[in-house]
Amino acid sequence: MKLTDLTVARRGELKRLLIEAISEFDTSIDLLEDALVDDADRLYTEDEESAKSLLIDTRELKRNCGLLLNKIELIPANVREYTVMGEDTLPHIASRILGDAAYWPVIAEANSMLDATSLVVGQRIIIPAKDSYGELNDS
Repeated sequence: MKLTDLTVARRGELKRLLIEAISEFDTSIDLLEDALVDDADRLYTEDEESAKSLLIDTRELKRNCGLLLNKIELIPANVREYTVMGEDTLPHIASRILGDAAYWPVIAEANSMLDATSLVVGQRIIIPAKDSYGELNDS
């Protein structure tokens, strides 16, 4: 399942859980750092190495949760996906779904595409919500 497949409510729930996880990781990181620095409660050498490894892993998990949270927050509530068919091109898709073939660069940008013909049948692409890009300039 892709993030764009999630409903707004499910995205909100996932965001809440990620924020809670990041908070828990912060607490774990603080505890591990305290255990590693506190000379009074010095850990055995093997335990110290395990704690250092766990600290690195916990920081990486926190970072990954933050990255996922950022991705979720970047998805507009009414974004949709389209599955490429037959002889589709971005201008054809833009014309059919957005009402104007001139909007194909908006779809290309949302999908990190370089040109209007780099589509593969069966490929799923993101169609940005109309209110996320405004009117085209005629310049």
